[in-house]
Amino acid sequence: MIRRTLLLLLAMLTAAASAAIGGTLDIDARVAGMTAIERVHWNHRIWPAANNTRKPALDAVLPESVIRQHAQDVIERSVELEQRWGVRISSAMLQAEVERMARETRNASMLRELFDALDNDPQLIAECLARAILVDHLWTSVREHLSEMPASDGALIDVSTFVSESAGLGRVPDLPQSGSCTPDTWSGPLQKVASRRKSHSAVWTGTEMIVWGAVYPAAVGGARYNPSSDSWRAIPHTNAPMTYGGQTLLWTDSRIVVWGGYADTGRETNARGDLRSFR
Repeated sequence: MIRRTLLLLLAMLTAAASAAIGGTLDIDARVAGMTAIERVHWNHRIWPAANNTRKPALDAVLPESVIRQHAQDVIERSVELEQRWGVRISSAMLQAEVERMARETRNASMLRELFDALDNDPQLIAECLARAILVDHLWTSVREHLSEMPASDGALIDVSTFVSESAGLGRVPDLPQSGSCTPDTWSGPLQKVASRRKSHSAVWTGTEMIVWGAVYPAAVGGARYNPSSDSWRAIPHTNAPMTYGGQTLLWTDSRIVVWGGYADTGRETNARGDLRSFR
């Protein structure tokens, strides 16, 4: 009798564990969702009239491997935020972020396209759209206050412990018929805005505003603002051009190009005419 009870209890625990795992999106589902998001963005990206070639398909400029790596990075950073700094992205945080996007969007029609591309599925929207924004914001905040956070012991992050809490999220919030911007009026302030800066450069891609460089405060990198989700994301600084303002920023068709600008002394112009691009 005891053995039978134990077997029944084991079966119940196994079923519960399977249900929990089943509620977590696997990496392939995340890649598919993020690909759908990037496809919407790519469809709206500006293709310069001076470019006589036909606008290529998304996978010609953004390989699946890059999107897969981004999906993996989001998972790894979610786990690291919790394991190393005690910051857990809960289902309530994901739901709040989705509702914030719907409430504060500056481009409702594009946000509606993004939701449609994700089949208006609450979990896909939360995991493929909202989580990426939250992770980037929290990661940047932690890095900015790193001196106040517990020091890393150098241990590897165990991503096998990652379990999403988004399976039980509520319905997708309604979106306004149009963006919250009224013509010829100012609104704001924008939430989670990039750091204030002087003598920076900016360019519009058709889906995002890219901000780069500054004289004050000294900043070698930049950020990208997406009106549809009303969110800022940091641009990686790895191999970035060392410019402190005065640079020219161009949008080609799938890349931003940084030309010239003040060198890392902050005074002399870049005589080499260093040309860098970021996709």
